Amino acid sequence: LRLNNFISENSKSTRQEEARFSLKKCGAYSYNSLVEEAIARYQRATVQDFRSEVGATKRRMRSVIASKSHDSFSITESKMPYVEHTIISLLKWDIFKYVTHNDQIRLRKEFHRKEGAAYVVACLLAGRRPVYAGDRFVLWSSDGNIRDFLDVMAEFFDRRVHSGDNREQNSGTIANQCRRFLSPKEKFSIAFQNECLRAVSQSSLQTIKAMENTTDEPNYYLLQGLGELQRKMHHSLTRGEAVRTPERGVFVVDYEQFDRLAAGHQLPGFSGIVRRIERDGFLRIVNSDEDQEKTEIAFRLHRRLAPALECSPRGAYERVRLDPKLLLRLLLQVEPISPREWAQSIYDGLTGRDARQRSFEI
Repeated sequence: LRLNNFISENSKSTRQEEARFSLKKCGAYSYNSLVEEAIARYQRATVQDFRSEVGATKRRMRSVIASKSHDSFSITESKMPYVEHTIISLLKWDIFKYVTHNDQIRLRKEFHRKEGAAYVVACLLAGRRPVYAGDRFVLWSSDGNIRDFLDVMAEFFDRRVHSGDNREQNSGTIANQCRRFLSPKEKFSIAFQNECLRAVSQSSLQTIKAMENTTDEPNYYLLQGLGELQRKMHHSLTRGEAVRTPERGVFVVDYEQFDRLAAGHQLPGFSGIVRRIERDGFLRIVNSDEDQEKTEIAFRLHRRLAPALECSPRGAYERVRLDPKLLLRLLLQVEPISPREWAQSIYDGLTGRDARQRSFEI
């Protein structure tokens, strides 16, 4: 409303239909199209080898998948199955086993479940950084919170209307820029969106880093440690873990056990720590009724941090149980350990346990 009032007061145009903002301005991009954007214009051997491997997978898929389903599997003449190739290659799936219609429906569902995680890995395999753009990426960065959505839009507005730091403009020029910002006819480019979402994410990460050597230092260690751990899980190529168990990072902690171990140290209760950080906008509590019965708290990093960590844009969905003893070591720093070292030790324990579990699969 404030933008529309400003436009009407400072612009000669009276066509209000041009000033109706919609997230359609951001476009709706498939993961494969974003991989193409990430690797376009790059001729390095890593990119060319990746393209060649994807092309070979595409040919195998086209020989098996029903022609009427080629579009949904991104294997038409004009598309490339970057994400599907990543899943198939890392998990060593035999595409020739998916012959029947029901098999291919099941395959499509498996691709859909893993595609967010596989998107990030596909970019890594090509030696490129993931691109964050599109209407759903904007909504994911907001994480269902209107305050966070406005933060994201403020970055878009500042960069588009004020051209970053250039604020020396008259009201008429700014009004016209505002009209263009709101107009559904003018789309935001992929590069522009990626720049904005990464800037918002980096700003949050810098705020976390600024907590070090302050009274909020335990919060710094917790958030930095969780961020490093999530990045390792989302980037893991060992046995295809990043796509085998996609989007891990819903952390579960027995807060009563943590509080008993922390007795005598100058730390608030763990549940209180998490709830305070959630109010600050860095975590989201995702407790179920079962968690409350077990005196456990489940939480994940805010999805706004995904671009800075280069994790799946969907955030975290799969649960990871954290040992309160190891968590306490990170927060207290009685035995100094960096967030990265701590994350590596936790990750090594997780992957070792996962390998043991798979050895007993029937």
